[in-house]
Amino acid sequence: MTIPGNVPASSERDPERLSRAIRNLFEGGASSAELAAVQTAIPGAATNSVSGTAKLWTLAVLTSSNAAWPVPGATAEMIVEAWGGGGSGGGQGAGGSLTERGAGGGAGAYGMKLHQGTIDSTLNVMVGAGGAAALSTNGNNGGTTSVVGTNFGTLSVPGGSGGNRGFTSGAFGGSGGTTPTGANVAIKGGDGGVQFAFTAYFGVGGDAPRGGIGGKSAPSIAGGTPGGGGSGEINGPSSGSGAGGNGMVLIRTR
Repeated sequence: MTIPGNVPASSERDPERLSRAIRNLFEGGASSAELAAVQTAIPGAATNSVSGTAKLWTLAVLTSSNAAWPVPGATAEMIVEAWGGGGSGGGQGAGGSLTERGAGGGAGAYGMKLHQGTIDSTLNVMVGAGGAAALSTNGNNGGTTSVVGTNFGTLSVPGGSGGNRGFTSGAFGGSGGTTPTGANVAIKGGDGGVQFAFTAYFGVGGDAPRGGIGGKSAPSIAGGTPGGGGSGEINGPSSGSGAGGNGMVLIRTR
């Protein structure tokens, strides 16, 4: 499927548009502007295999770690997308009142890498777990997702931070996962929402770029997979905050 929309040649400064351009390029449906954008953003990227006709890719969805993931034979190019784990929401404050609900957890970051040329036979894939739900404590951080190969290099995508425990003067949400390294497209995760002490307001979870939505509809809602942040814990009997969504890795090869 070709993702619609043209991308100007300056799109290397816009991660969302560059990500779309790379996908379109290697699905055979890129416009001339998208082709120019990829060449500008990724010097040396081979594009002579693109003929305007869609070519078949093999897609692998990895939701757990694999220290020796086998790359399909005869692979000449790959696109790897990865999300870090989301942070969990913060727990309720010591008083357990309506004004001490927890703050939201930060979402995992997103990274995409295009690799051509010499292809590894295996890749070391580590999928970051979402932060575990918190009970009347600060939220837990999401884990870093990474993909490593001798020729591929290292793609490292951080997880989001847990939200702070509710407090009578309010609490800050967790920070989204910081900018990935080793990526052609790197987007920081969305921050978790603050908890306002003067209202019965909980912190919502941050959204993962191109990934899971943070917990928002109520307190103690888990973040979506991949990488969404959990919402803060509801007041009253301890029920736990919303857990963070687990990370994920998508690998397209051909």
